[in-house]
Amino acid sequence: MKKLKWLLHQVINFRSKKYYQKNLITLLILASLPGMIIGFVMFVISKAHIEGELKKIHENHLYSTMKTIEEQFSYVEELVAHWAVDSTFKENYQEIDLAIKYKEIHELYQSLLIMEGSNHLIDQVELYINKPTPLVFTKDRYRHLVQAKQINAFDHFVKGERTLYWIKSEDQKYSPLRLVHKIPGGVEKPYGAIIVSLNKAKMANLLRAPYEEGTAFLLTDKGQWLFGNSSRMEPSGMDQAILKEVKTLKNTTDTFLFEWNQSTYSVTYETFTRLGNTWIYASAAPLSSITAPVLIVSKWMIGVSFGILILAIILSIIVSKRLYSPLDQLLQKLNEHKHEHPLPNVNNEFELIEEKWNNLSKESRTLKTQLESQLPYMREGFLLQLIHGYLYSLSESELKERMQKFGWKQDGYRYFPIFIQLFGYGRLKDTKKDDEGLLTFVAANIVEDVLKEIDIDTSVINFHDLSLCVLFFIPENMDKSEVTKKINELIHKIISGINHTTQMDVSICIGRMTDSVKAIPNIFEETKISLSFRNLQERNQIIEIERLDLLDKSIHIEYPFDVEKEIVHSIRLRMEQDTMSHLNKFVQILSNVNEAVMKQGMYQLLGRIVEVEMQSGLMPNTVFEGTNLYEQLGQIREPEEVELWFKHEVILPLLEQLSRKQDERMKQSIEKVTFLLREKYMEDISLDYCANHVNLSPSLLSKVFKDIVGLNFIDYLTNIRLSKAKELLVHTDMKINEIAETIGYKNSYFNRLFKKHEGYTPGQYREMKRDQVG
Repeated sequence: MKKLKWLLHQVINFRSKKYYQKNLITLLILASLPGMIIGFVMFVISKAHIEGELKKIHENHLYSTMKTIEEQFSYVEELVAHWAVDSTFKENYQEIDLAIKYKEIHELYQSLLIMEGSNHLIDQVELYINKPTPLVFTKDRYRHLVQAKQINAFDHFVKGERTLYWIKSEDQKYSPLRLVHKIPGGVEKPYGAIIVSLNKAKMANLLRAPYEEGTAFLLTDKGQWLFGNSSRMEPSGMDQAILKEVKTLKNTTDTFLFEWNQSTYSVTYETFTRLGNTWIYASAAPLSSITAPVLIVSKWMIGVSFGILILAIILSIIVSKRLYSPLDQLLQKLNEHKHEHPLPNVNNEFELIEEKWNNLSKESRTLKTQLESQLPYMREGFLLQLIHGYLYSLSESELKERMQKFGWKQDGYRYFPIFIQLFGYGRLKDTKKDDEGLLTFVAANIVEDVLKEIDIDTSVINFHDLSLCVLFFIPENMDKSEVTKKINELIHKIISGINHTTQMDVSICIGRMTDSVKAIPNIFEETKISLSFRNLQERNQIIEIERLDLLDKSIHIEYPFDVEKEIVHSIRLRMEQDTMSHLNKFVQILSNVNEAVMKQGMYQLLGRIVEVEMQSGLMPNTVFEGTNLYEQLGQIREPEEVELWFKHEVILPLLEQLSRKQDERMKQSIEKVTFLLREKYMEDISLDYCANHVNLSPSLLSKVFKDIVGLNFIDYLTNIRLSKAKELLVHTDMKINEIAETIGYKNSYFNRLFKKHEGYTPGQYREMKRDQVG
């Protein structure tokens, strides 16, 4: 230590200042010369060479883009031509009845939806039919055209000379290019057309310029602007100038330099034809986009080199002082945060350095402790990513390397997972949805306690949704039968512990064993899927993938078509109680085998109910508000919860909509009947006659009439006739028997009926009213 102090003292008192200045200046000058030379050479020769290369690149980009445009347009044309001659677009669509031909309309919607999704350039597909009334169909609706302007606009598509042709659109909502195919093709008087509108954003991307500062656009051979690379519907100032320059050139393809706003652009254009239309694609790229970065680098290199030279002069003045005080600089560095972390009193600089080193070591140990406390969570996160397949891009060696970093031994080990699922959550009392995570946490603790009994490395993964995964690390020298015996003992203890603590059922699936880390995700997914083979009648089950083929295949169940028919029939009649009774029977039948069979049957029933809904004129989006029913059903695993879900999420909303629709229909029928009674009250009109008039049974009409009007059929007809009789008695001199015949009664019956309702005979009523008027 004393020798080191003496050596530092000698360095501090060293005075050969001129020697260090001379050598430092020489070194800095030699270091700056190569940079100045290289920067000068790059500045002189790079600009011309790069401009030539940019021109070639721009031409290649143009030809590549042109090829892509023609291929994309050709693909759209072939696609539309194929669909136009497809049997889906029948000639009789001009005679289709929108009210009853639901199937044909649904097929048409599907065809238009498929057409829109068949190519990324297509934004919207419309089908226009001008007979008998102008209609426009899209993928999800149709609309009647009533305004003459709209009708003329769509008739223009049908009146084109060609069957398939491109047309410029003036509608700002669409790309300026539309593809039209008249239907049926090849006839003198087509009745409609398929109009395909291109996506503006995709068109802009297709026409993109090779550089952001450049531009690219389409125009006709007459110089008419079509579209730009940034979705512009009108040309910019630079576009107009380039367009004007292109008009003066006679070649179908060419490249030229163009000056704009003190910048030079390389402009390349080419002419191509599509379905009788001649178009020009032009692209402009600024030369500065390539040359500017190189020139800037050259200038910077020259500037930096001169800066280094100037710096050498400045440093030579202060270098002596810097070289003679190295220890002082080190101490200043160590004490730059002294006001924040004061150090204890030290006798010399070396004690200060030692103290600082001790502090850094202490901080290092603290960080290490924090890292070790977080390591279990990092291990669990890694395993979650591994079993879900998020690390599929890593190789086997990379995965093993990562596992080794997290503390797992990798040499001479095999792996296999078991999947644990808890059931019966819906049967527990006083539980909430958030309790699933708590129950899973309790189950995970039970599993971890049981696993402590064996000398095999394991990791428990908690999914917080009543399911767990245990990954076993089995040494290769351990006998497989011994491993199987230990695992089976553990599994029975796990099932017993979870049953006793959580009061829930447990199903455990045992996966396959593998020596490849990369195969773990597939084996885990296979193990998880095997849970669908569990018997729904058993509380606790153990399923081994390797023995699934040994399961009893003699159990056979037929799909309960008769019960399904009863459910459908009850829904159509809006009989809620019968529907629920048949649903319960349906679920009980399918629950006698396993979850996979039950799920398959319930999917079939859901599809049948949706079919009934659509046959009734309702759309799934209307009844179920766009909910993905199949996805929701796939997440339910227990028969009781499946039955409740069908009841509250499917059947009750459907019955409500059917009842609402039936009530509207009945109101319309009753309005027709009341109108008929007011028109023909003087005739011998009956309940059967009115029921036949509105296509209802007499009993149903009588019930619905009383519910809606508030009076039964006879009383309502009687009120109409008596009201007319009162009017005739007061305002005419007709005889009583004539009035009775006028309103459809015999005289004697009319007198009795009138007195029963009014308390007076017809004659008394006439005299009383006339006396009041007089």
